[in-house]
Amino acid sequence: MLGLKELELKYSNQNKIFENISYNFKKNKSILLTGPSGSGKSSLLMAIAGIVPKLIPGKLKGQIFYHGINLKTYTLNEILGEIAYVFQDAESQLCTFTVKEELAFGLENLCRKPEEICIEINCYLKQFGILNLKDKKISELSGGQKQVVALVASLIMQPKILLLDEPTANLDLEMTRKVLKILGEIKKKDTLIILIEHKVREFLPLVDEVLWLEKNNLYSFSVENFKEKFRQMPQLKKWKIKNEKTDIVMESSNLNFSYGENKTLKDINFKLYKGEVVSIV
Repeated sequence: MLGLKELELKYSNQNKIFENISYNFKKNKSILLTGPSGSGKSSLLMAIAGIVPKLIPGKLKGQIFYHGINLKTYTLNEILGEIAYVFQDAESQLCTFTVKEELAFGLENLCRKPEEICIEINCYLKQFGILNLKDKKISELSGGQKQVVALVASLIMQPKILLLDEPTANLDLEMTRKVLKILGEIKKKDTLIILIEHKVREFLPLVDEVLWLEKNNLYSFSVENFKEKFRQMPQLKKWKIKNEKTDIVMESSNLNFSYGENKTLKDINFKLYKGEVVSIV
């Protein structure tokens, strides 16, 4: 379905991001793409999507095949609806004023009828439990809400290849599980899913194969073999925390915040002390 042959990428005035990357992907599969920071994972997804070098300048060598045809021969309009990419920074791909307009944008470019577009929008928003956001302005959404909208805007086009760059980075556990369930259903429709995600444990049940990108090599692991490798990775060092609540470094009293009319924080009070490690959940 999708093939990479001796792929090489270099941005101007930089060393090669990766080189000699070859791999064949099959439909109806979910692939976790992982590896060290800076190894080129996001750049690889953007190259597959055609964003590099057509929108982001870069020197891309090698070949990317979609159903046996070199992607270089396609225009971005020709692969619209076939390959969808969800950016790591969701806000950078949102280009309209309201949620409804954002979800309609892609379908309109596919020349779908207005009544069909309305039905699809309602269906997908209900599926994600965010129908209440339909008429909201994008500027009034939280970071997590923007990320969900960006994901829905790609899914609603029913692409054959879905490329996801940390799609749940700003989502809580409940929404992450909902996304996982929906992606599992999408995979059954002969869709190839390639995703970058740091919530490895949550996503492994969805994954069929793990690709590890490091030092210009793409290593393939079965899920079971990767679990063993994952267990052997160095763990975070345990810090010795001094529980002496004496020096306050930050304090909040009756903090309130809203996006337009959407009130997000109400009467938040806290104190942070020197030497503490604090988790926000």
